[in-house]
Amino acid sequence: MSLYRLLRDNKESGPFTGEELLSSGFKPYDLLWVEGKSAGWRYPGEIAEFKEHVPLTEEQPFDRFYRKPSEENLVELSKEPKKPLTNAGQGRHIHVTLPSGNSVNVTTIVKKKEVQETATSFSEIIGRDASPESLHSPAPVAKTVGGFSWTIIAGLFTGIAALVGLGIMIGLSINRQKNDLAFNQAMSLKSARTEKKVNASPVIPEPIQTQETAPAVSTPVEQKPVEKPMVKNAVVKQKANSSPVTGSEIILPESEFARAMQVVAIPYKVGPFGGLTEVSCTIQNTSDNVLKSVDIELSYYLANDKVFKTETLRFEDIRPSEKATLRAPKSTRGTKIKSKIIAVRYPGNRG
Repeated sequence: MSLYRLLRDNKESGPFTGEELLSSGFKPYDLLWVEGKSAGWRYPGEIAEFKEHVPLTEEQPFDRFYRKPSEENLVELSKEPKKPLTNAGQGRHIHVTLPSGNSVNVTTIVKKKEVQETATSFSEIIGRDASPESLHSPAPVAKTVGGFSWTIIAGLFTGIAALVGLGIMIGLSINRQKNDLAFNQAMSLKSARTEKKVNASPVIPEPIQTQETAPAVSTPVEQKPVEKPMVKNAVVKQKANSSPVTGSEIILPESEFARAMQVVAIPYKVGPFGGLTEVSCTIQNTSDNVLKSVDIELSYYLANDKVFKTETLRFEDIRPSEKATLRAPKSTRGTKIKSKIIAVRYPGNRG
């Protein structure tokens, strides 16, 4: 028994037996595939097993707008040969009497004119009714787009353009009226203010009496040591001057900066279009003595590696092995920061 696969509405199903297919019935343009035998999809009417049950499916024409002509519209023009009209007319006999008394019968046959047949064929009727110019020149065909003629479409576009132009003109006129009204109001306010200024009387300032105040008394502030970690937000913007050794502090030479302390980190954030934010500087005392003050110079660099500004941070009272952090000013420009130690000071009484 053969097994068949059914292709209906571009969906394949099966396999089915022949009895199952006959019981379920077929739809127009169903296709079958005989497993193991077919070389392609075929209509059920093309297979021997279903020829008696399913009529042969008519192929669809290539033109999707094709319409099968109905039998009513088919008019067959039958051209039956017309029988020629035969009229066997009899001739007239003329008898002539001669003067000599001899009678001679002279018979003259006069043929009647043949009846001309009228042209009644379809082509002769068309040729007789239509003029030669109408036969050779076809009738003008109106151009259409989507079932609408070009004339209607052009009229619609013209009407829409006219409405849009009218709306623009109305809007411009309204806007102009508003602008004129605002201008007139502004001019009237300005003229009123000038009139008030002209009519106003001059104001005489009253003398200011000064009161003597007591002189300010400065009170000393005790400095307390800061516990680790030490974070300060104050920024001192000043340059360190190399001054001689005084009794209160000792300035360390530049060659000993690296031995006394080091810069641990300078974190900062760079904006998408440049600019530096959240800038801070952390240093550590690597010596065995207390550092009275340390000056760090921060250089702000542009993208072309040029310095556009510098800031000086001063750290004070840093104990041995202690870290200290100060906040640095942010900048709307710049892409990186570099640091430099410019001064390190010890207390004057260090051991």
